[in-house]
Amino acid sequence: MTIGFFFLCLGVLAAGVLLMALAWRGRRINDHPTCAWCRFDLSGVLPAGVTCPECGAGLKRPGSVRDGARRRMPLLGLLAGLLILAPAGTLGLAFFAAVTGANLHKHLPVGVLLWQSRFADRPMSRAIADELHDRLTNKRLDKAQTAQVLTHVLDLQGDTNRPWDDAWASLIDRVRLNGEFDEASERRYFRQAVVFSAASRARVRPGDPLPVRLTVADPRLSPNDSLMLNVWLPRGSLGDKPVSRDGRQGMLPLLRGVAPQSDLLGTLYLVASRPNAVFWGGERTLDVAMRCPRTVAPGRHTLTLDVIWKAQLQNGPGNVMIGFRAPEADDPKADRVRLEVPIEVLAPERDSAVAVEPSPSDLAALTKALQPQQAIVSSPAPISLGMGSPRDPAPRQLNLVFLIDAPPIGFAFDVYAEQGDRRWKLGAITSGDLIQPDDSTEGSGPYVWTGGPAANTKRRMIVGSVRGAEGDTFDLVFKPSPDTARRTLNLTAYCAQEVVIRRVKAPARASRFGIPGGGESEPTQDTPDEPPSEPEP
Repeated sequence: MTIGFFFLCLGVLAAGVLLMALAWRGRRINDHPTCAWCRFDLSGVLPAGVTCPECGAGLKRPGSVRDGARRRMPLLGLLAGLLILAPAGTLGLAFFAAVTGANLHKHLPVGVLLWQSRFADRPMSRAIADELHDRLTNKRLDKAQTAQVLTHVLDLQGDTNRPWDDAWASLIDRVRLNGEFDEASERRYFRQAVVFSAASRARVRPGDPLPVRLTVADPRLSPNDSLMLNVWLPRGSLGDKPVSRDGRQGMLPLLRGVAPQSDLLGTLYLVASRPNAVFWGGERTLDVAMRCPRTVAPGRHTLTLDVIWKAQLQNGPGNVMIGFRAPEADDPKADRVRLEVPIEVLAPERDSAVAVEPSPSDLAALTKALQPQQAIVSSPAPISLGMGSPRDPAPRQLNLVFLIDAPPIGFAFDVYAEQGDRRWKLGAITSGDLIQPDDSTEGSGPYVWTGGPAANTKRRMIVGSVRGAEGDTFDLVFKPSPDTARRTLNLTAYCAQEVVIRRVKAPARASRFGIPGGGESEPTQDTPDEPPSEPEP
């Protein structure tokens, strides 16, 4: 019993006692003097009489005579009795269960248990769910009761204002095992398991990049379920102007230029409350680079995104679901949601990202923060999917890992590696959340992470070609990039000064598919092969 329900019972009990007192006293029916003891009408007896003709009580004592006769109210008394008995019984049972440890839920009907769960605290709610699970397991519920329980669980799943509890979620598994999870309930279950939200750059100029990030909340799934989720974004609009994606690609980065252009944003694998993504986006996120239409007038507008997704259980075989184009409108297995994000469109002469001159101390601290934690030169394995040949060997790749923790000033740099008069552009690095076009290999894609899962938000990794490089020493040049700053979700000011780090050692290491260490995990950020060199003054 919750504290709130306990006080509710006490309140009902107090109301019952008050109504019982009013019913017993009765309502006034005239203004005649009456005996306070027997309620005899004393009209004609007073003021001469000194005793009540009915009961003999003295009439001269204070309070012995009342003004007006009263009639008791039996219906009100009956209602008061019900109000007293109902909470008294509940309080009595709760006291009995607290003293003896008895499980009263075993004796309550399904409807009462479901009603109680709407007001129960977390421990009591779980106890009710466990009791219902026990009844489902032992086949003590008929089809109508099972349907009632399933509807209640799906109602809880669809109420995003309430936390999703595994105790109730496990009832989905039990109903499915009993063979009573119908197709309509399954479609509703899939639809409610996925909750999208969207965020974008708050202020943009016409014609500038418009980065958008879609986020999936913790999936409201049963503990044993996992979903494969394909997500499409076929259209969007800013105000009344259509918004296009800034670069498109096929299903895989390796198929660029071969597969048809795709509306597919990415594929998420949702495992209970631990989702992640492959190929695109990051943990619980899918990023899409868009571009603000040049014809949008300055002012406040709403970015509208029509997101389509299709879910498939991953509890058995058939774990492949490929689709370049968005499902048709009449596809019964596709779900849709319209997301809206407020955006301020700036006048063309204003910029959403401003270059700021750093102080000498901030520049020195930033230079130190940009020291790579690890630098490795790798080469793809001989099986390189056409990336090299005996006459034109596969390019060497410079792998840089940074650990950026609370930089003194915001930054957005294009990163270059230099050897003498030779220069290679590696990619982009920023203190903001960078979202590059789908067909870009700078700052996004399978080789470069600028944020990553929550556990690795401090780490930045850049991999870029250094074809023809000699030796293992490079100078790293960080050039301010307004375009990179504008492609972030949140960076409004960035360092205006170039940063140069000299003589960075990058020993060679064999790799597979361009990943250092033969396809192993990313380089460890806290155990570099060699200590980084000190920044040049």
